[in-house]
Amino acid sequence: MKAMFAPIVILLIIGLAGCDSTDARLDPYPVVQPQTAVTQDASAKPTSTAISAEPVPFLDIPENQSATDNTDILAGTVSGAGSTVIQRLLFDWEDRYVLDTGILVGYIGVGSGTGEKLVGDGVVDFCCTDTPLDQERLKGCNAIQFPLVASAVVAAYNIPGIADKEPLRFDGPLLADIFSGEITDWDDRRIQQANPQVRLPALKIKVVYRSDASGSSFVFSEFLSQAGDGRWASAPSKKFPEPKNNVGIGAWGSTGVARFVGRQAGAIGYVELRSAHVAQLGIGTVLSGTGTSYVAANEATVGAAAKANLKDRGDLEFASIVNAKADDAYPIAAVTWAVIRKDLPGARKGLVIDFFHWVLSSKGQRSIPLLFHGCLPENIGRLSLQQLDSLK
Repeated sequence: MKAMFAPIVILLIIGLAGCDSTDARLDPYPVVQPQTAVTQDASAKPTSTAISAEPVPFLDIPENQSATDNTDILAGTVSGAGSTVIQRLLFDWEDRYVLDTGILVGYIGVGSGTGEKLVGDGVVDFCCTDTPLDQERLKGCNAIQFPLVASAVVAAYNIPGIADKEPLRFDGPLLADIFSGEITDWDDRRIQQANPQVRLPALKIKVVYRSDASGSSFVFSEFLSQAGDGRWASAPSKKFPEPKNNVGIGAWGSTGVARFVGRQAGAIGYVELRSAHVAQLGIGTVLSGTGTSYVAANEATVGAAAKANLKDRGDLEFASIVNAKADDAYPIAAVTWAVIRKDLPGARKGLVIDFFHWVLSSKGQRSIPLLFHGCLPENIGRLSLQQLDSLK
């Protein structure tokens, strides 16, 4: 019964959130598709290294294969909510899937935390989250989960005269000091020493963070905890701690953070990669987990992070690909997971299984690198398919 009201609930959520969630479909700014993965040697002048970003599917499921025997189902609806990191990719999958099948999928980016609550309460059929649920939470939701895609969270900034130049360089300690409020000015000696290629202005830093419970907050704070060299005092959390020295302000959703950064000179925030590109913000490079190069975030370097951490795994018992130990891996990377309720009614369960079979096929996978995400290794894709099929 709850599932029947899912479209109404989703519309109410959109209304409460303002235009933040729906505007992502409008794409008001041009987006340039990245063709190279930029890496900068930590001790030398920045260089650009070409890395293949071909959309290689991790599964070879025939495009016309259905996951169910419900061939009489010509139309239906599937509802989902959660991560804003994967929101634009879900929109693309929705649009193309309905053309292929006639089945409508409605997804709204409300943040991983809210999405988990909605699927746990049975309001939506599935959620997407940038941090996997622990076994106790999965049991409480009566759900399964499996990984879908690798994504990047980036430090995006608005410094007049700088944003359109060579990307700024950051490492873990520097970002920890900026986002904790320890560093308050852009011309601080520590930032300038890391960026001799630009002259930074005497401008106050305004830190913009997610005000909602967010997988992006967890991933970013996890990186600060791991790579901050003790400069970050807080544990990883979906609720980002307010910076000291009155330098911080909260905003709802990745798009909300990107908008605020774009309007405020001197602002810096953490957002998913595509939001930063759409808002035309400066996007920093980050020192790799090996400490040898500054790596730009794009589909190739995010895929490299997933490959470095996951290529030899034979199970899905992992939680993080942050700070992967590879020279070409972008270090603030995450895996976005699908969480699906086990107790969906038969016909609806078949629709959800069919949709995610399509996502894991070459039809769904080809969108991933085009929308700034990284494909997961083939071994992880096959494990995802096995987990999905356990719902049958």
